[in-house]
Amino acid sequence: MARKRILTVLPLLLLAVTLPAEEQVHVLRQGETLYTLARRYSVSVDHLLRHNDIADPTRLSVGARIRIPGTYVVQSGEYIFSIARKLGVNWLELLAANNLGRDDVVRPGDVLVVPGSVATPGDATDRAPERDTASERGDPSRSGVIPVPADPARVERVPDWPHPGARTVWDGKFPGVVMRGSVGDEFRSVSRGVVEYIGPFSSFGKLILIRGENGYLYGYAGADRVHVGRGDRVDGGTTLGTVGFSPAFETPMVLFTVWRNNRYVDPETAPRG
Repeated sequence: MARKRILTVLPLLLLAVTLPAEEQVHVLRQGETLYTLARRYSVSVDHLLRHNDIADPTRLSVGARIRIPGTYVVQSGEYIFSIARKLGVNWLELLAANNLGRDDVVRPGDVLVVPGSVATPGDATDRAPERDTASERGDPSRSGVIPVPADPARVERVPDWPHPGARTVWDGKFPGVVMRGSVGDEFRSVSRGVVEYIGPFSSFGKLILIRGENGYLYGYAGADRVHVGRGDRVDGGTTLGTVGFSPAFETPMVLFTVWRNNRYVDPETAPRG
């Protein structure tokens, strides 16, 4: 009965928490004007006027709530890649628009500028430096930004499977692919992401759930020792733990399962890296 309850709860555990997008609202402080907000949020004064239906910007008072167009407030559980997919923009352009690097982390409540959504800020008397929109048109050769090539060493470290042992399809309420191993064998992540959950799961031993930057949820069960902690960021190839003996298996094995939008994904076709 306990096992049935755990298996029933699993889809809730795997379900991504997706909150609706929130538009940034700025509360005007002493000394601030629409021009300073335009610079801060990389929008044009004209967009601020039209978006907030402001007829006379000189009559704004301290405490006025100004809606900022072309911005996105980061929600819990979101990462640059998933945000870019939701907004329909290129994730590299999203990084560039916010002066972020590939290894930078965004946190709930952070305000991101959405590339290509609004005009460049400023006017003839208060003009911010113009952006080169070539990168927004998908032409990196004209943008002045040199694309960063993939690190060959990192690509070689990303495994196709968590463990090289013989694979067998595992059916049931918690489907996946199991890989035969030996106690103490290391198993590795197949994707970049953040560790969302670590804990015992039914008769499968310890379960590790990693939220990939690609929006997929990767599960690894059958661990004896765990080498990562909840909230850790991992790369493809990061050692997650070692194989142990789980009651569900006759021999030491690792169970690998992949989910997206609360639906099981065949691990053979799930993205790596």
